[in-house]
Amino acid sequence: MPTLLHLPDEILLLIVRAVDPEDLRALRLVSRRLDGVAQIPLAKTCFERRRVLLQQDSLETLVEISRHPVFGPAVRTLVVLMNHLRPDLAPDASGSQLSGDAAHESKSIEEEARQYNLLLRDQKALMETGLGTTYLAQAMAGLPNLESVEIDATEWPRRWPIVDRRTGQFLRQYMTAYTIEFVQKALCAVVLAVATGKPSLAELDIAIGSEHGGGISPGMLPSSTRPALQYVRKRPISLSSLWLRFAAENWTFDPVNDELEMVLDFIMLFPKLQSLYIRFEGEIDRPELMNGLSQRLRLPNLRFLGLGELQCTERELISLLRGHKDTLEEVRLQGICFGGDQGGSWRSLLRTVRDEQLVPALTIEECSTVGGWVLYGFDKASDDGTPTTTTWYAERFRIGGTGFAWADVLDHVTEDNKHYPKLDLGQVYPI
Repeated sequence: MPTLLHLPDEILLLIVRAVDPEDLRALRLVSRRLDGVAQIPLAKTCFERRRVLLQQDSLETLVEISRHPVFGPAVRTLVVLMNHLRPDLAPDASGSQLSGDAAHESKSIEEEARQYNLLLRDQKALMETGLGTTYLAQAMAGLPNLESVEIDATEWPRRWPIVDRRTGQFLRQYMTAYTIEFVQKALCAVVLAVATGKPSLAELDIAIGSEHGGGISPGMLPSSTRPALQYVRKRPISLSSLWLRFAAENWTFDPVNDELEMVLDFIMLFPKLQSLYIRFEGEIDRPELMNGLSQRLRLPNLRFLGLGELQCTERELISLLRGHKDTLEEVRLQGICFGGDQGGSWRSLLRTVRDEQLVPALTIEECSTVGGWVLYGFDKASDDGTPTTTTWYAERFRIGGTGFAWADVLDHVTEDNKHYPKLDLGQVYPI
């Protein structure tokens, strides 16, 4: 019977593809031949979505990956995590005068504190000297198939081996003034790295992390007066897709902070945008934000617009759609509420969108007014194909394109608090 290494490469490849990722790493160590066969499956499994911290060890590793002939081309998405060290969380080494076992433990804590402060100093230098931007730009330039960069405060690596091993501490991201300044510098570093290392990047995704007490709020977006962003304005990025997913809380601790100006300034760093998605996580009451966006946001190439978890009025939403009528192909609204006496009506909005042909396709998901949810009612066929006598109502539905027809939309849409037989959540109808 032939041994594993005597099998043809095609058979070895089939075996390797069925191996668990952790075992795949071990399998590579068996022989050079297995290492060669396993590299491509390993690259696909472990490197398509690559995470990096703004720590020197992590960034240097990313640069090495970008130079690898197999792993570098495998990277499609780069996730820049916001977890970091904070000066107020350094281990306390004040008990160094103890004796016996207590003294030994104290020396261990003292060493952890020393290592923590060294890493904290390196982190500060990385962010203030521009070295972090240099690493990121160098890596991005060497990743030929990089399509998307995510600035993410949602992923939560409980442990990061180099930091944990040397300091005994976890990386943190709970909001303090130090963290806010770190995030603003990180945003600048990433945007500048894209401008210099990957100006052809297709998508930038800024995500929140409210589940863990952190999050990026609109007021944390870096000011356009920062030198890094002034440079970007002179060298526009051909970014086509921008996703902004914010925490509803304003974490800036700045009473004069103008979120509208900061959001507009940041979006306009990317004048060639074709897709824009803005969503909040949590309760939000910012009428001035949507009002300002509806009047002032104008992107000449915008084809897709997504809005999530915002309170606005019918008038504001129509104004935003009219401002992009010539280019818009699709709009997606999730959790939008028409609030207050002047909020308006979804039926009225749909009539205007239809009559003025503001957008070919519109998806509405769990949107509402003070009076209730906006629902689309239709007769749903039974499993055997015969029509049912019950009208079902969907709170997630699509009009235009592959969805329901615009012509009779008003005959099907209702918005009140009556109890209707609803379809399954999580699906946009028609499927």
